[in-house]
Amino acid sequence: MIRVVVCDDHKMLLDGISQFLGEQKGIEIIATFPSVEETLVYLEENTTDVLLTDISFPDRDGFDLQEEIHVKYPDIKTVFLSMHDKSSYIKKAIRSGARGYLLKESPISKIADLIRRVYAGEKIFPEVEMDKVPHINVSKRENQVLQKMQEGLDANQIADNLNISVLTVNTHKRNMYAKLGVNNVQQLILRAKEIGLLTY
Repeated sequence: MIRVVVCDDHKMLLDGISQFLGEQKGIEIIATFPSVEETLVYLEENTTDVLLTDISFPDRDGFDLQEEIHVKYPDIKTVFLSMHDKSSYIKKAIRSGARGYLLKESPISKIADLIRRVYAGEKIFPEVEMDKVPHINVSKRENQVLQKMQEGLDANQIADNLNISVLTVNTHKRNMYAKLGVNNVQQLILRAKEIGLLTY
């Protein structure tokens, strides 16, 4: 029996998917949650085989959820179910260590098939060749600085926001310039979007 946790803040979709999957042979829905935080709290005391999650949430996004799961619970196989069909989202999902990605517009019958295949060890993503996604190692702090730069914050504002020094912010910026082969903030953000470190 494949144990599945579902995380989505759209109640009708959450209920519909849960009901459908609960009727599928070999699949058991053990919990459903409308938020990232509630899912993480549950996983502190429980486990699952597969996590089916949306990307967009009011509190934190699904990539934040996957980042913690990838570190704390590496045996859990995450599948993103999302409305976002841009390649930047799919690439970011691949980089995050997720096992699958399915568009919400897909027939609901595909969800059960994807869960079974992911549980069996496959990685399933639409229209993006895994070997074409650059593997650039960006630290968690560098990624936080990058996110703030995308929001339009300058070095002083980022330092205040992240409670670090301006020198540290600038060091992270220089490191990312070197890793992504760019020379300024605009190029950095554009390149980060191209390879899936940032979404549009």
